[in-house]
Amino acid sequence: FVACAFLNPQFGEESVRELETAVKEWGCCCLKLMPTHHAFRCVTPAAHPLMRKAEELGIPVLIHSGTFFAHPLEIGVLAEAFPKVPILMDHMGYRYYTAEAVAAAKRAPNIHLVTSIVMEPHIIRQAVKAIGADRVLYASNAPLAYPVTQIQVIRQAELSEADERKVLGENSAGIFRLG
Repeated sequence: FVACAFLNPQFGEESVRELETAVKEWGCCCLKLMPTHHAFRCVTPAAHPLMRKAEELGIPVLIHSGTFFAHPLEIGVLAEAFPKVPILMDHMGYRYYTAEAVAAAKRAPNIHLVTSIVMEPHIIRQAVKAIGADRVLYASNAPLAYPVTQIQVIRQAELSEADERKVLGENSAGIFRLG
């Protein structure tokens, strides 16, 4: 498990201070943004203060994708505005926007696609082919999905052994500095 600070950018500087506390005092190593839940758009400057703080702290930002307010191309706009911040696009735009997620990742090399809730192996295989295995990360979205099921989906993607190792853990270990 990796602790993420789940913050609402609508609270401005209060959220920025809480992110710093979460990282420096509580051991969080990621910022989680959920545009759908907090009613903001990634194409607006709403999340910019938190993004600047994430850059300063040297942490990645996990962003929910695939629903209203969370379109992958809008996340791409935010990623391009903060090219030094690793953006982890949760759900890879699944179900209806996976092609757009890949397109955004092709434009912004700081976008990494996260496999949580993606239930179709060919989508993961296509993402690896399009942007490389180094930028695709396993996640289960537990407890809403069983980790073993998500692992099976990745194994059914028929990646090379080296690519599968990267997706199932090596990439996350690097991004989260897990040794």
